Amino acid sequence: MNSSEATRWQTKYQRLRKAFQRKLNRHRQCQENLLALLENLPSGIFVVNFTGQIVFFNREAEKIIGYERKQILNAHFRTLLSLDDLADGFKLFYEAIRGNYPQSILLRLLKKNRATTVAEVQVAPFRLDEQLDGAIAFVRDISERKRIEEINRKRVESFIQFSKELEEWHQQVLTLKKEVNNLLITLGKKEKYPLLE
Repeated sequence: MNSSEATRWQTKYQRLRKAFQRKLNRHRQCQENLLALLENLPSGIFVVNFTGQIVFFNREAEKIIGYERKQILNAHFRTLLSLDDLADGFKLFYEAIRGNYPQSILLRLLKKNRATTVAEVQVAPFRLDEQLDGAIAFVRDISERKRIEEINRKRVESFIQFSKELEEWHQQVLTLKKEVNNLLITLGKKEKYPLLE
């Protein structure tokens, strides 16, 4: 190989190397953008591998469950489920693995302090390198919404009860007015209350 041919191959190698480096940089930037997006979504995101271990979760998930990453990474997802919802959690996980996309369900999650929070959970299969690797769960804490719904339900019940009592009071007042009017008539006096029902 003469020197001009060697220079040509070296130039070609340098161009290929630069093109490869640009692709790697773009790939790294895409990866960083995706991680930044997942990290800042207003929904909690959990990625669970085939064995049920939590391999990723974002900041919102930290807020929902109260654990820091180092405390819960590689733990089994059952750690986060209340005993009552354990079967539903496993069913949801296996449905996702099988490629079924069930509608979102409500689960009670156990926080680090062992208190429960109501969460709306949706899952989907998670693929890595074109192979099924586990499941990804999107979680929204709706315990505050549930608390407000319960307060509103109690208010409506109280209002309905008060309305019934008010109607009963109205009937009692009407009865009393009739009795007073009848008593006045028996005494030979004029009725005091007009009886409009």
